Amino acid sequence: MLCPSVNKDIHKLRFKFFVLSCCTLIVLPLLC
Repeated sequence: MLCPSVNKDIHKLRFKFFVLSCCTLIVLPLLC
């Protein structure tokens, strides 16, 4: 079924978003 793969993709997306937000939180103060 499609559900597991979609769930995986969502998890990947969430992880990417988490990493991206962390990077932003770390980099933004350095830039400013």
